[in-house]
Amino acid sequence: MSPFPPYYRLYDYAGGTSMAAPFVTGLASLLKGYNGSLSNDDIEQIIRISADDKGDPGFDQLYGTGRINARRALEMLGPNYCFNQSSASSGSSVGNTGTYKMAFYGVPGIADGVYIVKRYDVRRDASFPAYFSSTPYMWGRGYGSNGYSAASPNFAMPWCQVVPGTATASGCQLQTYVYELWTIAGEYVGYKPCAPGSAVFQYTVLGPYLAPTSATISGYYDPNATAKVPVGYTFLSWGCTKGTYPVTYTLQVKEPYTTGTWSDLLVGTTVTTYDYQHLPNASGSGYRIRVNDGKATIYSNAKVLYPPVTDDPIVAYSTTQEATAHSNGKKIVIDNTGKLHVVFASNDSVYYTAFTDDGETWPTQAAVGEGKNPAIELNSNQTPSVCWSKVNELYYSEHSSDVWGAPQLIYTGPAGSEVSYLSYVLDQKTNNSYLGWVDEGARGSAVYISPYTPGGAGQLAPTPIDQGGAGAFKSPSLSLDRTGNLKVTWSRNGKVYYYDEAGQLELSENGIHPIVDAYGDRTSVVWQEEIAPGVYQIAKRNKGPLGWGEKQVISYPDSKNADFPVVAANGQYVYSKNTTGSDYDIFWHGEYDNGWTQYERNISYASGGISKYPSAAFSQVWPKSKLYILWTEDTLTTKSKAVPRLPVKMCSQPVEPVPYFYADLGTEEAMVYTIQKEGTFNYGQTPDLTVDYHPTQLKYSFTGLDPARYYMLKAVYYHESNDRIQQKMKVDGQQFDVANLKPKEKAEFKRWLMPNLYSDGQVEIAIDKQKGEYAVCAVLSIEEYEKDCDQAKGGGTQTTESKPVTATYSYALMQNSPNPCQQSTMINYQLAKPGQVSLKVYNTLGQVVKTLVSESQNPGPYNVKWDGKDEAGRQITAGIYFYRLASGEFNSTRKMVVLR
Repeated sequence: MSPFPPYYRLYDYAGGTSMAAPFVTGLASLLKGYNGSLSNDDIEQIIRISADDKGDPGFDQLYGTGRINARRALEMLGPNYCFNQSSASSGSSVGNTGTYKMAFYGVPGIADGVYIVKRYDVRRDASFPAYFSSTPYMWGRGYGSNGYSAASPNFAMPWCQVVPGTATASGCQLQTYVYELWTIAGEYVGYKPCAPGSAVFQYTVLGPYLAPTSATISGYYDPNATAKVPVGYTFLSWGCTKGTYPVTYTLQVKEPYTTGTWSDLLVGTTVTTYDYQHLPNASGSGYRIRVNDGKATIYSNAKVLYPPVTDDPIVAYSTTQEATAHSNGKKIVIDNTGKLHVVFASNDSVYYTAFTDDGETWPTQAAVGEGKNPAIELNSNQTPSVCWSKVNELYYSEHSSDVWGAPQLIYTGPAGSEVSYLSYVLDQKTNNSYLGWVDEGARGSAVYISPYTPGGAGQLAPTPIDQGGAGAFKSPSLSLDRTGNLKVTWSRNGKVYYYDEAGQLELSENGIHPIVDAYGDRTSVVWQEEIAPGVYQIAKRNKGPLGWGEKQVISYPDSKNADFPVVAANGQYVYSKNTTGSDYDIFWHGEYDNGWTQYERNISYASGGISKYPSAAFSQVWPKSKLYILWTEDTLTTKSKAVPRLPVKMCSQPVEPVPYFYADLGTEEAMVYTIQKEGTFNYGQTPDLTVDYHPTQLKYSFTGLDPARYYMLKAVYYHESNDRIQQKMKVDGQQFDVANLKPKEKAEFKRWLMPNLYSDGQVEIAIDKQKGEYAVCAVLSIEEYEKDCDQAKGGGTQTTESKPVTATYSYALMQNSPNPCQQSTMINYQLAKPGQVSLKVYNTLGQVVKTLVSESQNPGPYNVKWDGKDEAGRQITAGIYFYRLASGEFNSTRKMVVLR
């Protein structure tokens, strides 16, 4: 715009003032027309920062700021940017020049002439009203500021700038100048334009708009908040990722969760906690949060709360407060006939009991051997075996012909040491097993892992996987995946570590007592992390097909202690939590749909003591899925010399079917199962609204199925195209299902896979389009069941469900995209109520250019594509246009720019 004089002859190549002026002024006019609130400083800065840099980086004398870019300049005023004009006042002087003579002209309140002056540097720290993840663009605006510049105080031109080097993502320092005047004769005149404390700073901040991307809600029901059930309180807490603008929350409830509809409980609030006297519905009360920042709306996960369990059968009685310790060693398993097998410690010995009526009655327990810290497993014949510790020794025994074999010594640790935290896993296909434990000595400790062949001769010769000082270790925990790969987790000095076939890594810098479980295509690790001295919360991380996810807290975020977590079947978590006074209860936390649906229940409310050291076993036998939870109930309240009699309790908690494979299509993670798709439609955040599509055929593959098990395939379909879609599913080439899909209605079906389809351990699923625009699919999941599923043996039955997706919509007209546009643009809008809808495009004279919509429509989201043509089919000229949505009492108009 002002090239260095010696280069003016190069304007033919580089551009010069005369040629640049009409383009720059034209762009300035376009920006002002697009946003009438822009000041001259705003327009100048937007043109500068949007320009294509030429020559040397930054400003140079040949190219100036660079070549103007009208599209980029207009995009900076669009919906993907936050443009914020702000003001600050009450500055402070940080120094002055001393007196000198200066001429003043055109300054209000004084005559033109020379004065004796003192110039004050006035500054003010400013915090941005919007949030930015990185440093945005920012500049001062002269218009509206009360302060002059150091270079040109004359003619009363206000001036303000951002002090170089002070800009951050959250604020900056602003600067202006004021002058103190005396006449040449020494008569005091005063401050111009104002005293330092009265300075006003106008400034603008421009940066990328960040919508809140995720929200979470947590909650639990506490019957102890008052006298007894059914009186009690539901406690809820929520939050969301930080976006550019402040948000409001609407708390919604759905009860019963299985059949109810969402209704508002709190509307447009900024609070993040809520509690009220309420007993959850017997079928579950669901809660979620709707988040709105004025531009975007997102939803949280659904949190489903149940009434507490009021009955927990007593399995046996123990003389020790650590009857089911420690949680890293399994204390309960279930065989494929449904028989439950339990071990626990009492009288410095290990005991076993079992029964088949879902734990309602239990026979007298049998002694296995002297010691503690037992862990139980089942071999390929469904026969239980137990390992346990006794001081510095490890023992093994196997159950055969209804009796326990003589204890076999399998390991002896160093003299003076003690074996603790025993974990035991066994591969039922090969009967190979692994043991993990801690050798604790006065001089140090070590974590040992050793393979073991049950019943084999000789003692173990383990290798330490980690060594440290005394008391350094908690756990380890072991798990095996379907292919026999060992997963190990442990904690050392308050940090959580993990090891598998891929190597070792640190999972968390804060944590003890980690537990690992591998199930299907996921591995879960859960632990307790310290949030205050002696106070813990329960956290977890999951490893899916693409690697480890971020840490998530699963216990309710309050100041009460939570500990002894365990996990089973990828997403079924159990832990002990302080509820009231010295009482601790066992809680179940279940997660489905990649965490979008979460269940919570107090399992041991009726116990009235300290419920601790839980262990969990999962069973999925059609048509029931259950989690069996075992724990020690410490009821000791006084110091007594009498031998304690503490109950070992168990609860069978029905759960939703747990997928062995889960593919949330439309996400990056699902690509590991994808053979063919063309793209993704994102109609919303939840798994049923992220959809893969292909014009002819979608194709997926799943490997790792066990021919000895039975599998249920679940598919969820959804689309928002204009016409119905008919599509056919085939599994390994065999026709499986034909679906007729209405727009904006979710269709879900479940059907057994025939064993001959996965005899090779894998299946290939193809979805062929028959009618409509695309083949679509939102979710594919495969549930694994035990072999004795009668319906599976006979081929099973198909379960199909089709229903509209329930959603709460508000009226909204979104900014068209792209904007500015050249050929075509998309306009999105939402309707809250059914009714007649009008969407029209107007020119600046108010004349209708194109009617895009004129019909009756139902509530929901819509999008319309405009090809940039008028009613006669002619291409319109470049310029500013308006589009207006009208429906019922709602009217909204937005501006768009067309370029040619």
